[in-house]
Amino acid sequence: MQPGRYLIFIFLACLCACQKADHTRIRNFNKIVFLSNREASEGKFDIFMMNPDGSHPQNLTSDRQSVNILSQPLLSPDGKKILFISFSDKTRLDMLDITSRKSTTLMEIKYTGNIESSFSPTGDKIVCVLTDGRKNQIHVVRTDGSGEVTLSGSGGEDMDPVFSPDGSEIIFVSRQGGLYQLNSINVDGTEETEIYKQKEKLRFPDISENGKDISFIAYKNNICGIDLINRDGNKLHRLSENLILESQPKFTPDGEKIVFLSRQRGIKFSDICVIDIDGGQFKNLTAGLNNFNQMPCIIPSGKAIIFQSININDAEIYRVDIDGRNLVNLTKNPKLDQYPSL
Repeated sequence: MQPGRYLIFIFLACLCACQKADHTRIRNFNKIVFLSNREASEGKFDIFMMNPDGSHPQNLTSDRQSVNILSQPLLSPDGKKILFISFSDKTRLDMLDITSRKSTTLMEIKYTGNIESSFSPTGDKIVCVLTDGRKNQIHVVRTDGSGEVTLSGSGGEDMDPVFSPDGSEIIFVSRQGGLYQLNSINVDGTEETEIYKQKEKLRFPDISENGKDISFIAYKNNICGIDLINRDGNKLHRLSENLILESQPKFTPDGEKIVFLSRQRGIKFSDICVIDIDGGQFKNLTAGLNNFNQMPCIIPSGKAIIFQSININDAEIYRVDIDGRNLVNLTKNPKLDQYPSL
């Protein structure tokens, strides 16, 4: 493939990764799912699965041509199925059964480059953001494709949904009337409640495993930072701030730290960082990689992070301990390996 084609692929992958974060709750950590073009024809990709140490990669979609760099594979909590975007005659959300290698279609979609999705904690539902042709809306559907509910109905544009730990609610950002709101809503679409609002931009909420705290990205006086707020909307405080973009904060399973992306080193780089929830110890976990590091996935024990690292000619999947030690390249392949999901 020509270098220019690599640049296009890498740009699209970076765009897609910046818009989606895996908020799926704690599960067993037996496999890593990822995208790769190591065995695909030009312009195509496949969904692979490998062991947590990077061994025994398996191509799960070698018999189909509907997977490409924008397919966004997401592993189900039980590790048996993979949600992905299928591109063929129509664009669809498909579910791949890992054992049988057969896929079923959940719904047809309009692809706009901004599809966020995640499984409920029990894996029986999926929340996703889709466009109605005018604005983005939040949908919930069962994993067999039935029972689709559109949660958006207030007239604004909704984004960044995440399930509560018990799966009964969705926390999300809504933009309406010049304000950004942090809201909650039941998964059946009832009882939408405002938690917090402000005029400047809000993005990427995450909720702690005990359900008591929410982290999110907020701009205050045009300065981007991470804010924390109680689930009831009280005790708002700023955890960190930076003149450079920060995004996608996620609680560690014990609720003691937040993992996030930062551009502290300038627009050429993106780093995986971690900070204590009291604003104490901060560490850049990827300072030794002069790459675009994205898609952090925290392993269930909270002791390490799986992520993708992209440069001009390559994309690899790495693992690093939560304290920044033991940085390991898990894929070590000259082709593009990216978009990990646990």
